[in-house]
Amino acid sequence: MILQKHHRFALVCMLLLLTLSLSAQRLAMHSWRTHFAYSATNAVTQSKEYVYAISDGALYSVLKRDFVITTFSKVTGLSDNTVSRIAFNDALGVLIVAYENANIDFLYEDGRIDNLPDIMRKSMTADKSINDILVIGKTAYLACGFGIVALDIQKVEVKGTYYIGDDANFVNVTSLATDGTNLYAVTSEKILTIGLDNSNPANFANWQTLEGVHGQNLYKMVCSGSNRYLLHDDGVVDVFNGQQWQDSVYTQITQLDANDGYVMLSQPGKVIHINGQQRDEFVFNMPKMVVHDSERHCYWLAAEGEGVGRVADDHGTYYFMMPEGPITNLSWRIKSAGEKLIAVPGGRFALQYFRPGHVMVFENNEWHNITNTELVNATGHKCEDLVDVAIDPADDSHFYVASYGYGLYEFRDNTFYQLWNADNSNIETIYPEKKPTEEYYAYHRLDGLTYDDDGNLWFLNVETPNPVKYLDPQGQIHGLPYQALRHVSTLQQIAILKNNPHIKVVLLPRDKTGIFVFDDNGTPDYIGDDRTISYTSFFNQNGKKLQPVFIYDMTQDRNGDLWLGTSSGVILLSNPHNLFNPNYTATSVLIRRNDGTNNADYLLDNVQVNAITVDAANRKWIATATSGVYLMSEDGKEEIHHFTSENSPLLDDNVQCIGINNKTGEVFFGTSKGIISFQSDAQEAEERVFSDVHAFPNPVRPEYSGVITITGLTDNTLVYITDAAGNMVYQTESNGSIATWSGNKPNGERVATGVYFAHCFTKDKKQKTVTKILVVR
Repeated sequence: MILQKHHRFALVCMLLLLTLSLSAQRLAMHSWRTHFAYSATNAVTQSKEYVYAISDGALYSVLKRDFVITTFSKVTGLSDNTVSRIAFNDALGVLIVAYENANIDFLYEDGRIDNLPDIMRKSMTADKSINDILVIGKTAYLACGFGIVALDIQKVEVKGTYYIGDDANFVNVTSLATDGTNLYAVTSEKILTIGLDNSNPANFANWQTLEGVHGQNLYKMVCSGSNRYLLHDDGVVDVFNGQQWQDSVYTQITQLDANDGYVMLSQPGKVIHINGQQRDEFVFNMPKMVVHDSERHCYWLAAEGEGVGRVADDHGTYYFMMPEGPITNLSWRIKSAGEKLIAVPGGRFALQYFRPGHVMVFENNEWHNITNTELVNATGHKCEDLVDVAIDPADDSHFYVASYGYGLYEFRDNTFYQLWNADNSNIETIYPEKKPTEEYYAYHRLDGLTYDDDGNLWFLNVETPNPVKYLDPQGQIHGLPYQALRHVSTLQQIAILKNNPHIKVVLLPRDKTGIFVFDDNGTPDYIGDDRTISYTSFFNQNGKKLQPVFIYDMTQDRNGDLWLGTSSGVILLSNPHNLFNPNYTATSVLIRRNDGTNNADYLLDNVQVNAITVDAANRKWIATATSGVYLMSEDGKEEIHHFTSENSPLLDDNVQCIGINNKTGEVFFGTSKGIISFQSDAQEAEERVFSDVHAFPNPVRPEYSGVITITGLTDNTLVYITDAAGNMVYQTESNGSIATWSGNKPNGERVATGVYFAHCFTKDKKQKTVTKILVVR
């Protein structure tokens, strides 16, 4: 078929109203929002009004009549993260949502959500993955790693569990099908069947092996009339024509679907669709799933990189639509400057992760992706493992991205400008003698980008004769031949000390784990007058030796102190300019136990800390590998928040990186399942004293239960809330330009209706402003 017309719908003109409102006004204090990648759409199902789709665990819908997109997550009321399977029940108007962990939600089109966690909570040794959902009447049959579970959709309960392996053993059921009379369960070796009218499907002996099926590695079966189509995992499809099985009728099939009387088979470059005796095809490159819509005379496709696709029955018009977001859910580092955030999805430790190189920019509440394809086409080389970002302090549309493999990528006006490598600069490759082979180009191992106050961009060029380098404002790259770093395979970050920028600290995450410190003595391109010292262990204030196996992150706070996130907790290096003192003492932050004793524990002792990021109030956001995210006070001794996937919308307890928009206070968490952000109560202080001080929401209406935010303040503003009579109601101190009030008195009692005054003083009380807050109860 000739593709006559191709329409692509930009999300910016048809986003969920919630998303539109977020871009038009500030986020509510302590609220969350997700930033999923929707470019990996791999499943669709439909109701009369909507198409529902999954993309890499994220759920969204498309309203059929006008293509309005709605996204769903724990923020909008779902019970869990990472959706794996969906199916719609027309009789009850409900979407069955199965999660990766076997949790189940019932999402009704009127907005209600019921949860059924029984399978997830069931203690068993078998794989509980849900491989397929088949809806028959008011029953949903789930193909699971151990057998079949039948759900009563109307009652939201488990109707029965069927262990149908030999002797009632577990068996992995990969798909389910029905011809209206029988239920079929596909396993890798055979198909088991039972009549839908059988009164005891829980008895394995009542299940029979379907005769005539040949071969192994069976994967999926669908029924259409008297015909059955059986897909093997090698792409071969056998067909039962009502009388006998015919082997290998179709080959190279990547997906098999059936609904609405249609059977759809996807091959490279086309979709074959069969309706009774009619067989036709249309051009498309391997959709992940296809459903037919007879009412609207079209097909809906899970079009992977294109989102949801709509193809007319006459194949003349193609539409594609998906929510706006980053291009992938992977994020290794998130860096910010002003209101721009840039996330990169690479990875490395000793070796590359070989992840495709994308640059994901979030600005003005929108994501803009510079894709791997764009960078490959622009440079003529692969682009993999983008691991760090440095944004020009003088121009945030100018930034650099380091690849642990292919060199230094420069961007101007938010678009690719040039690639710096050994061909055009003093950047070095591990294998200079192998030019122009792939090894020559693929081993420009860079990391640790950071600007100094003179506009020099410092970075690490790992396993080369000159491992520390900087790019000066004139465009020249200088290499520093520190012998102690030449053969270290995991150089990762450079910190330039705030109080003494001549001193730089290099992080060694695993090979000779520790730090390397050098003082360039004001002559950065000459090492002859430098001081250097290395640490592979520290002693803390109690004389305990600290020698972590790995160090994953190094962050400098607003006081100039260095915080190390390690495989066994946090190490604080206070006054790091004293590191040249051979008796230097590190600090293990002590947290007092709340048990009436004087006992204390080390901060996150024996917990893997992946990243530490500092907010506008100098508080520490700490990302861990197993227990989510902590927000600690400036000195690290007080826990302010602890977010996990259980007690918050956080997508996963393994958090790789954190980025903060200090202009707004929004904190972005890069997890193993995507990016999610939280509106914190710390925001960069205004340069002018008391610039546009105001409170929101204002008025505070009866239905509002969140905190009241006062913004436009300076650092450490003293805020006193009084009633109209001048009685003190509450007092606090700002985090940067933000102060918050719960709307309660100190005893927890909610204040009455009335006008309240926020009296705001600089810390020396020499300057003052007042703003009014109307509270309606």
